[in-house]
Amino acid sequence: NPQAKLFHGSALNLPFADEAFDHTISIGVLMVTPDCRKGIREVARVTKPGGTVVLFIYNSWCYLNLAYKLFWPIRKIVPLERVPSFVVRMMQPFVKTHLDIELTEPVLRRLLGDKLWTPHATFHTKGELERWGREEGLTPVRHKLFYHNYAHVMSFLKDGTPNGEITRNVALRCLSCGNQPIADQGEKYRCEKCDSSYDNVDGIYRCLV
Repeated sequence: NPQAKLFHGSALNLPFADEAFDHTISIGVLMVTPDCRKGIREVARVTKPGGTVVLFIYNSWCYLNLAYKLFWPIRKIVPLERVPSFVVRMMQPFVKTHLDIELTEPVLRRLLGDKLWTPHATFHTKGELERWGREEGLTPVRHKLFYHNYAHVMSFLKDGTPNGEITRNVALRCLSCGNQPIADQGEKYRCEKCDSSYDNVDGIYRCLV
């Protein structure tokens, strides 16, 4: 989408204003942050009442959870780049049945790293995610287990009455002073309260502090 705006920020401290989006999607992110619970709170905060929230988060009751825990001593000793090629290629059948394609070894290695060499990953039950959602004003509406049940795909509706207006422009929240909303000023967002600036660098708005 050439019209999309790209932002580089923290999933646990989103730079967006409250209720900035009609709908939000978080796919395979929050469970590899230091605080999945806080990430869900942030996703809920930036979603408008009546909007949809979709989350993809690792499932507690799956083989990946066991494998991740068993591989803990191995990833402490063996860096991902030193994993033997034959081990990496063992991922190919998984990819073939999962995506119906074959991947090159460098891509397979990154996939292996994503699943087992990620420094921090948490696994959660459906009940836990539903409870967290409700605590943030999100009503569960649909749940599906992903490939081999290793992840939940869950959709929620944000409580409240929608205003019927479609969001056209992304509004930010100042990460320095909390002032919001901050409007786009072309190639940057600037907080009029504390003069913090969030600039567009090579097509990406930089929103890390």
